[in-house]
Amino acid sequence: MSAAAKKIVIDDRRKEEKAIHVLVVGGSAAKLKRSFKRKDEPVRFDQAKTASAALEMITVQAESRPFDCIVIDMRGDEDASPLNVVAISAMQAARRVLVLAPEGEEETYTGVHGVSEVLCDPVKPGAIIKAILAASPSKAKDEEELIQIPKSELSKDGYSGQNADEFETEKKPKKAESAKVRDDLPTEPEIPVKVDKEEEKSSVTPGFETTLSKVADADQRVWSKFVPLANFLYKKLAVVILTALFLTFVTYGAMIVFFMGSSSWSLPFELSRGHALVEKVERDLSSMRLRSNQLKQDRNLAEVEASKAMRNRRDAELRLTLTKRTVQEELLQQNSQKLEIVKHIERLKQVIGDFNRLNGKGGFATNLESAFEKRLITKKALNSGTLAVLETLHRIATVQGEISDKQLQLDRVNRRIEFLNSLLEEIGKPEVRVVTSAGSDLSHLAKDVIDAKNVISAADKDYEAAQTTLARLDNSVEVIDNNIASLERTPAARALKAPVMVLFVPYTNSEGFNEGEKLIGCRFSIVWCSEIGVVGKPVEGETTAVHPLFGKPLRGTFVEATFHNPKSVTQEIVHAKNAPVFF
Repeated sequence: MSAAAKKIVIDDRRKEEKAIHVLVVGGSAAKLKRSFKRKDEPVRFDQAKTASAALEMITVQAESRPFDCIVIDMRGDEDASPLNVVAISAMQAARRVLVLAPEGEEETYTGVHGVSEVLCDPVKPGAIIKAILAASPSKAKDEEELIQIPKSELSKDGYSGQNADEFETEKKPKKAESAKVRDDLPTEPEIPVKVDKEEEKSSVTPGFETTLSKVADADQRVWSKFVPLANFLYKKLAVVILTALFLTFVTYGAMIVFFMGSSSWSLPFELSRGHALVEKVERDLSSMRLRSNQLKQDRNLAEVEASKAMRNRRDAELRLTLTKRTVQEELLQQNSQKLEIVKHIERLKQVIGDFNRLNGKGGFATNLESAFEKRLITKKALNSGTLAVLETLHRIATVQGEISDKQLQLDRVNRRIEFLNSLLEEIGKPEVRVVTSAGSDLSHLAKDVIDAKNVISAADKDYEAAQTTLARLDNSVEVIDNNIASLERTPAARALKAPVMVLFVPYTNSEGFNEGEKLIGCRFSIVWCSEIGVVGKPVEGETTAVHPLFGKPLRGTFVEATFHNPKSVTQEIVHAKNAPVFF
C-alpha cells in the first residue's frame, strides 16, 4: 500500500475514533493542545489549576464522561505536593495518569499507585503526545500489531520533526480496514514478485550462521555446568528443609509434653506506663479519687446542712424562750390586774351594802316624809332631802354598773390567765396541740410559739437527715480510701512511678511459686537454663493471660519477682526452683 493510501486510512480511523478526554492539572492545557498540529486530532482538553478543583471535576465527569487521561504538571508550582498526585491517582478515574515531574524527581512519583507514566524535564512534546494517545478508548479495545510509518509522511500530516521521532509506529489496521481506499483516489497496482528460495538463502549476511552456531555452543556449555550444580543445590536444600521441619516438629512435641506435665513455669511481665493493666489501674485510681473528692464535697455540704439545722434550732429555741418569758410576765400582769379588779369589786359591793343597810327599804325617803308630816322640817328641806336621796340612789346605780364592768374585766382577765397558763404549759411540750382562745392582743404569742415549735421540729429533722447522710458518706469515703490504698500497693499502681517486674502464675502452678524461691530462665524456653532471680510476694486479685503455646486464656495471679538482670523479663517463660528435669 502506498504512503498516500496509508495516510487516508489513518485519517479515516482518526475520524472514527472517540475523542480522548484529557484533564490537565496545573501547567497549561493550551500549551499541550498546541502540540497537536492537526485540528481533527481526537483529543479534548480540560484545565484544573489546583488539585481540589481537579478532584471536583473528576467527581462531576464521572457521572457523564470520565477522563481518559489525567496530566499532572508538578514542574512549575513550588507548593506542589506529592500528596496531590496520590489523592488524584487513588480515585482511579482515568485510564492513564501522566505526571510531569521536575528534573531528578522521577523516583518520587514512580512508586505511586495508579500513576501510569512519569516524564522528567526536559520533556519532549512527542513523549507527552504519545502518552496521551496511549489512553485512546479505541486502543484499549484493539490491541493489534504496529505498522511502521515513514517519518516523512508524519511530517506531511502536520507533526513537527521532533514529534515525528516519537511516533514512528501506529496501530496496524485490520485487513478489512487496510483494504478500504477511497474510490475517487487512484491506487497503485501491486505486482507480485516471485522470490526463489536459493536467492533467499544467498541473501543472508555472510558469517551470520557461524555466529549463531557459536552462541548455541556457548549456551550448551553453560547449561552443562549449571544443571549439575542446580541439582546438587536442590538436593541439599531439600535435606536442609526436611531436617528443619523434623526438628521443628520434635521441638513442638517436646514443648507440648513439657506444658502438659510441668507446673513450674510462669510468664514474666514488666509493668510500666503504657501497659494495658497499668493504664487500667491508673484509670481506676483516677475514677476512685474523683469519686472520693465528690463524696467529700457532699460530706461538706451535709455538714453545712447539719450546722444550718442546728443554728435554726438554736434561733427557734431562743425565740421560744423569749416567748415563754413574755407569757410569764404577761401572766403576772394579768394576775395582778385580777387582784385589783377583785378588790375594786369588793369595795364597790361594800359601798352598796352599807347604803342598803342604812337606807333599808326606802328609809331615807320615809324619814323625810315622816319628819315633814310631823312638821320637823320644812317643805324646802323635804325637797332638798328628797333630791339628795335621788342623787344617792343614782350613784348607787352607777356603782352597780361599775361593778358589772369590773366583773366583765375580771372575766376577760381570767380568760387571759387561762390562755397564758395553757400556752405556758404547751411551751414545755414537744408540739403545740391545744391552746384556749384569748383576745387578739395575745394571739401573736401563740403564733410565735407555734412558729418556733415548727422551726425546731424541721431543724431536728434536717439535722437527723444530715447526720444520716454524713454517716453514709463517711462510710463510702472510708471504703473508697481503703480501696485506693489497697490499689496503690499493687504492682500495677507502683508501676506508675517505676517499672515493676511480675510473674503471671496460673492457678495450676501456684504451689511452686513461694516467696524466696529462685527463678530459672532458659535461653530456648526449656533448655540452656540458669538462675535469673528470686520470687517475691504474691499480689492479691485474679488476672488473666494467654497460654504461650496453645493460645487459650488462662486464669491466675501475679507474683512479684526480682531479676538479677532486668533484661530477663523479656524471656517467654521462666521456671521456679529448678530447670525442667528432662532437659
